[in-house]
Amino acid sequence: MTSRQKQRLRIAICGGGIAGLTVAAFLAKCPDIDLHVFEGKSNIRAIGAGIAVWKRYWEILEEISDFSSECTSRGLQIRPWSDVTGPVVRRSDNPSRGIDFVKIPHGPRHLPRDDLVDILHGHVNDGRCHINTNKKLTAWAQQDLGKIVVNFEDSTSIIVDLLIGADGVHSCVRQGIFKGTQNLCEPEFSGQFAYRLSCSRAELEKQNPDNEALRGFKIWCGKGRHVTSNTVRDEIQITAYDNVFDANGSPAPFSGPWVSEVPAAWIAERYNGWEPDLVSLLQLPKTASRWAIHVVHPLPSFVADRVCLIGDAAHAMTPHRGLGGGQGIEDAYILARLIADSRTTAANLPNVLKIYDSIQRPSSQEAARQSFVNGLLYGFLDPRVANSSLGEVAELLIDSCSWMLEKDAARKGWAKAESALATLV
Repeated sequence: MTSRQKQRLRIAICGGGIAGLTVAAFLAKCPDIDLHVFEGKSNIRAIGAGIAVWKRYWEILEEISDFSSECTSRGLQIRPWSDVTGPVVRRSDNPSRGIDFVKIPHGPRHLPRDDLVDILHGHVNDGRCHINTNKKLTAWAQQDLGKIVVNFEDSTSIIVDLLIGADGVHSCVRQGIFKGTQNLCEPEFSGQFAYRLSCSRAELEKQNPDNEALRGFKIWCGKGRHVTSNTVRDEIQITAYDNVFDANGSPAPFSGPWVSEVPAAWIAERYNGWEPDLVSLLQLPKTASRWAIHVVHPLPSFVADRVCLIGDAAHAMTPHRGLGGGQGIEDAYILARLIADSRTTAANLPNVLKIYDSIQRPSSQEAARQSFVNGLLYGFLDPRVANSSLGEVAELLIDSCSWMLEKDAARKGWAKAESALATLV
């Protein structure tokens, strides 16, 4: 009998989003783990419309189940990776007609976020994992003998060997780790707004059957801002991004609600003077919301003794490459494999978590940096392209996604982690 079999690990995952459900789906397969998921809302549900899943992250989901088959059984079209390309990037701040200046040769598959959450939830809710809703974390504390006590708003608590913070950008778990350090505890405004809208694809086809938005995933670029459009199910989902930086290039101060309703017509008016296809597309939605994009300042560590962070709690980032959800999936994969390994025990858990941190923190923070830079590139605000041609901008955009195409990337990450674990043991 191994030491792992003698002492069962009790684990609390705070947060029932994509990262939390992914780590739970892997750990739910382990009979020697007592697993509890705590979600503050009344049910497990997705927030947001679509999610981009790059190949390196899709490969991880396939290790949970036959993920592609589960998607097709829901009526989702899953194209072969050889047929999946990235967006066409287009210069559009011209009142006559835009110019396509690059087609990103590789791209992610796009899924409705609620389908992904439902599939993951199905693999967690199998009897081995205890799912608890309406359980809002208020505080946690280290106890003697290597235990963590986790307290909830309803005055209940649980004592665990490991606390995993998958509780998003406002993470209470992160606040406990970096108590007293404001810029690490609280998210910060990125200097970017996202205006989210949608319209019926059929309505656009009827009004303007040759509109560029009907030709696939587009990024409409212009000085200081850009718009993305893509078809998900029967809708064209649109996000208009705006940058608000001061003269020194720092984000302008922001206060107020992170999400607010705005008149849809106001968005279209802001793009007067841009190409007609974009203006007519923006005139179709009836409602719109403004999201103030907040990010997590680069953290010095994702772990503290027997507590760790994954997903947006660790590295909330701008959405310009569709990496945030995927990085959370990769966090979950590396962390779950380390925890599930028979060499991991309650005694060596703090050192095992340090291995997770050494693998995932550098890659996640680089992904966050690259995502922010891509947003600047789409708005021609990156200093590197101040005097560049569209061809030079295109080269930078193509180069920026090369690391996402690495074959078996997650398995290579695990090989590094396993090597470190072998050395530790």
